[in-house]
Amino acid sequence: MILSLPGMLFLHLHEPELVIAELKRVLRPGGKLVITDIDDGLFGIIEPEIEDFHLLLNKLTTVQKKGGGNRLIGRQLPRLLKAAGFSAVELEMIAAHSDVQGAEELAETLNPERLRGLADSGILTTDEFRRLSTAIRELRTEPDAYAMMLFLMVCGTKK
Repeated sequence: MILSLPGMLFLHLHEPELVIAELKRVLRPGGKLVITDIDDGLFGIIEPEIEDFHLLLNKLTTVQKKGGGNRLIGRQLPRLLKAAGFSAVELEMIAAHSDVQGAEELAETLNPERLRGLADSGILTTDEFRRLSTAIRELRTEPDAYAMMLFLMVCGTKK
């Protein structure tokens, strides 16, 4: 039995270790748990580069942390599975590249309107919002632009 969760779930969890323990409890012996999530420290590549992009990621990480989540969860997942008693813990990187998946697949991720709520709540200053929105719009119209996002897939087997 393989238990594969919806991607990008664990970054939202306040106590991921409790969720992993419960998933292990309901998994049959020999069953495999598969988790796919992010780590903003390994976000990926956007070309041409956006000067304030790491500022945005840092602010998103701070906001997520205040809400009980963790945008850096990917680096912790192997240890969380091992601590829960899973064996054969493995980690793989998954890359999504706009040249492979198509620019439209990543277009929503690079939608400047997604930043409006951050500006409205004061997380981004008006100037940061303007600069980031302009840079993202320019990126989306640049014919040679591309984006590659990295995801982590961690799996472990219940003994």
